[in-house]
Amino acid sequence: MTPEVTEGTFGPYRESTMVLLLAQLVHPKSRGTVRLNSTDPYDPPLIDPNYYEDPQDLKDMVEGWAHIFENT
Repeated sequence: MTPEVTEGTFGPYRESTMVLLLAQLVHPKSRGTVRLNSTDPYDPPLIDPNYYEDPQDLKDMVEGWAHIFENT
């Protein structure tokens, strides 16, 4: 996160104690690609993360968030 996003999100709670819980897929089944954009080595690559292409990834993420909500 950029400092501006961090400040905008957490700034009002700077003096508070907080816990931040996140769900993350450690071994996603979906696979993205990173390809060359051109022969110029200074051109940025073409990045396609292909998030949730495999339905099991979305299912696992929803299950992770459900676990967080059940326990907070």
